Amino acid sequence: MLLSFFAAPAAQAKVFDYLYIDASEGNASGGHVALRIGDAIYHYQHVDHGLIRVVKNDPADFEFLYRYLHNRSIYLSRIEVTGETYALLRDHFAQQNLLQKQQFSLLDKLHQERRLLHWLRGDAAYSQPPPLPLKGAGLFFRVEAVDGVQRIEMIDKPEAGALATVRQEIVRRHGDDFLRRRKEKILRQIARLSPVSWDAGALDSAVDSAVPGLYTFSEQYQDLLTALLAVQVLQEARPLLDDALLQLPDAALGLDAVETEHLRQLRRRLRQSLLQLLESSRPDWGYALLTTSARLIAIEKSIASGRLVAVDGFADDSPVLEKKIAVKYRAELQRQRQDALRLLREEKNLLRSRKDFSESDYSYLELAVNRYSELQQGLKYGRAMRLYGAQLLPTRSIALPGMVAPEVTERQIGRTLRQIDDFEARYLELLQQRYRYNLLTRNCVTELFRGMEHALAGSTDADVLSGNRFEQLARQESHRRLGGHVDPQPVNFIPFVSYHAVQNHYHVAESRKLPSYRLGRLEELNGRENAVWVAVREGNTLTSTLYRYNDEDSFFIFFTDDSLLLRPLYGAVNTVVGVAESLLGLLTLPFDSGKILKSGVVGILMSLPELAFFNMRKGTYRFLPEQPLALAGQADDPERH
Repeated sequence: MLLSFFAAPAAQAKVFDYLYIDASEGNASGGHVALRIGDAIYHYQHVDHGLIRVVKNDPADFEFLYRYLHNRSIYLSRIEVTGETYALLRDHFAQQNLLQKQQFSLLDKLHQERRLLHWLRGDAAYSQPPPLPLKGAGLFFRVEAVDGVQRIEMIDKPEAGALATVRQEIVRRHGDDFLRRRKEKILRQIARLSPVSWDAGALDSAVDSAVPGLYTFSEQYQDLLTALLAVQVLQEARPLLDDALLQLPDAALGLDAVETEHLRQLRRRLRQSLLQLLESSRPDWGYALLTTSARLIAIEKSIASGRLVAVDGFADDSPVLEKKIAVKYRAELQRQRQDALRLLREEKNLLRSRKDFSESDYSYLELAVNRYSELQQGLKYGRAMRLYGAQLLPTRSIALPGMVAPEVTERQIGRTLRQIDDFEARYLELLQQRYRYNLLTRNCVTELFRGMEHALAGSTDADVLSGNRFEQLARQESHRRLGGHVDPQPVNFIPFVSYHAVQNHYHVAESRKLPSYRLGRLEELNGRENAVWVAVREGNTLTSTLYRYNDEDSFFIFFTDDSLLLRPLYGAVNTVVGVAESLLGLLTLPFDSGKILKSGVVGILMSLPELAFFNMRKGTYRFLPEQPLALAGQADDPERH
């Protein structure tokens, strides 16, 4: 199976994996490294402001991105450790990932805060509302521009029966004017909102602890506007937008009496949740109310029609598979549809067998309906479709509408903007002291080994870690727990060199090369066809059946990742092609903003190493629908089956 080697190790085996990802064109062109610890992959990436941070990925997603779409081979070293060592590594990287997510998210909050304040002040450069999405509101509302102002689009449709029933219960419990009073309270809260204080002096100089827990001005405004729209949905018993629902067309997937009864029971529980949310003190109660309202409508329609209806749960930024690519890979997409159908039937069986079918269970059923419906409709009508991006909780949003704004003064805004500038300058300075990227001394390799040393030494205190005492302790613990020590300097900071250092110094129980997509398919072809003919046909981009040029790659003629002896000759041809493309790019520069010229220059840079027998470029893929990837990223939940 395609991703079988990335399956989580058996519970009794205490191992972790060191991964070296081959060099290639694009991101991390000189190669990349990562650690696989349990069901998570940790690696370091160069981000904005010249910083480097740890990133956590699902193993299947990581492999799909690097090994298949990026077409890069992965070299894996499986290292045996004790349970104690495994726990130290797992806990350290999990904690660092959580800490850095908080730290770097604060930069986004600062940016949002600044944009909102400039907009509220009416600054010319900020005439449009800031990008503060109101999650869940896009299920019920559209925003349209009226005289240059973003307004909620009016609708003229019958009420949603499910919400009309809830509204009647609200009136029975709280009186006719409860929703009006709730709405007026929210409007007063918005009017009284004032910017929060950004105190640069409160920052931790070590940047080794959690960031200040600020509930920012923009976050409060977003939550209150979302709550305002949620109350409006109940007031109007507002129906969902036409495209916010997905219905299964297959008669064979109809609901039987038991499944329908379990949905009725869930509907009763969701009604109670809605009533409780109206009096909730949680900041995001408006978003929760919107998604619960949408699900109530979907369940009502499911019961009425006898077929599953679900809320569209694809993220706003879900990638869309173009129609022409969908047509090209129709056979593979049909296999994905069969996988999606199998998963849907499993979730539907759970609906039938579980009397206490919960909203959490419903989230997985909703997800399965989304995946199957998108594939089914896309294949049936030959249209573009979304393969990835379906979520367990619908998040469809709208842009910030010009409804109501806080009554802040220009003096408040000016003072807060100055605070934000001072805070951001100081905060970036501290982050750069701690996380500044350097190609030689602080890159994806050095930070990974540094993280392992911190974990094994059992300390994150900056004063201790910077001294010789820590270096001695880290070296001792590495020898004791891993079998040796790898110093990233002077040459081990290079990804492929670090891989060999791990092989030579650690307790490596198993090593394996996971071939890139193209190399793996070549092995399959060589097993079925004449190897010489396969090499001739597949060795170049003009006649290859495994690769089609896409505009994310620089143009080249010969693949060199599987041709060591002929690599300099092929590299010379590729270099000439890059030079020719660059010359063409000079002629087309006034018309394409330098796109062809840039591709040609990159082509030359990728081809020159081939003259010295070193391969970097492999060619990448925009889309590879592989059957096992239909379930990629879906962790098994033993409590649900």
